[in-house]
Amino acid sequence: MCFGAALALTACATPPARYDAFAGGMAAHAAGVAREAERVRLLPWPARPDAAVAAPDCRNMAELAPGQRARCAVERRMAVTTLLSRHAQALAEYAAALAILGTRFDASPAMEALAAARGQAIALGESLQSEIPIAAAFLEPVRTMDGPVGLRPALAYEMASHGWQLRQQLEIQAVALEWLELRRGDEMDEELRRLRWSIAHLRRGFEVLTVSDGETLPHIASAREALGR
Repeated sequence: MCFGAALALTACATPPARYDAFAGGMAAHAAGVAREAERVRLLPWPARPDAAVAAPDCRNMAELAPGQRARCAVERRMAVTTLLSRHAQALAEYAAALAILGTRFDASPAMEALAAARGQAIALGESLQSEIPIAAAFLEPVRTMDGPVGLRPALAYEMASHGWQLRQQLEIQAVALEWLELRRGDEMDEELRRLRWSIAHLRRGFEVLTVSDGETLPHIASAREALGR
């Protein structure tokens, strides 16, 4: 039982469901990207005419024979997908810590994990920007995310200080998935298409994450539906 009017308005309130839902949606997305990374890892390599010949130098694609270029393309696709999977996992870990800020009164146990996941996601995002590459000018300009009045202080501070960085990382994840889909060749890759849809819905959900369950939860539900989960 809660005592006092002020306590009744805070401690008795049901935590918003959207934060846990967003964390779950990001975890499902990361699991999907991990499955895609494993599938790509097992793709057959184009045959090399002479096994004794050293692996091609993929930095000079214009000088390579068609078979060598094909091997380089597979190698790069594997590298980008692996990097993308690590990036998605870091985003999922960040979202899990963020959910604690939004649903727990004592957020201190999550702060170290939040900062670590944020730093990991940003570092991996920078690697993706360099590998693909993604020019900074191509990404959406920085827009701060001021939390509405009433947010728990730790969450309000995180959104105001770093919310734009997560928005940018979600965008980088989406651009990288599009890059991969454009390079799938003649493969019918339904899973990769589903991942693109899920991150699009998760990005929309994040935009209204601090607003209300009613505005956020439908986007998270759509992300899970896109994944077939």
